[in-house]
Amino acid sequence: MSESDSHRVEADVDGSVAILLVRAGQHALRAVDAALAPFHVSVTQYLVLAYVARDDAPTAGALARHANLDSGAMTRLLDRMEEQGLLARRLDAGDRRVVRLSMTDHGRRMLPGLNHAIVHVHDALAHAHSGTELERFMAYLHGAIGAVTSLKEKP
Repeated sequence: MSESDSHRVEADVDGSVAILLVRAGQHALRAVDAALAPFHVSVTQYLVLAYVARDDAPTAGALARHANLDSGAMTRLLDRMEEQGLLARRLDAGDRRVVRLSMTDHGRRMLPGLNHAIVHVHDALAHAHSGTELERFMAYLHGAIGAVTSLKEKP
């Protein structure tokens, strides 16, 4: 991309990477919501369960940063998930200001079905692309998340 291209204002929204990512994300979100609906679990709740399953007793603060949620939204989400019996919160033994999360037996039993639903949507999204194309696209998306995150952190 030339320097003049990077400073132009694009009127064609279909030519904007950011807008195309948002539109694709909206469609993917609807598909994931539909796949998770039979479990009565939202996409964000799934992300929390998957994160807790990957990490040994993560903190609520780390999870909020990972999920891009403010502390109030995270607290409300964790309240709902505790009410559903999906996870448990406990104060850290070394620092009572820190809240640790763990999955309940119910959450652990649900996770394989939730993962299967997510894989089903992934397969539908990926079916028309080769493994190499998909790997490159996934790497691009991870880079895009990092780039946008760094924009938010700059003054």
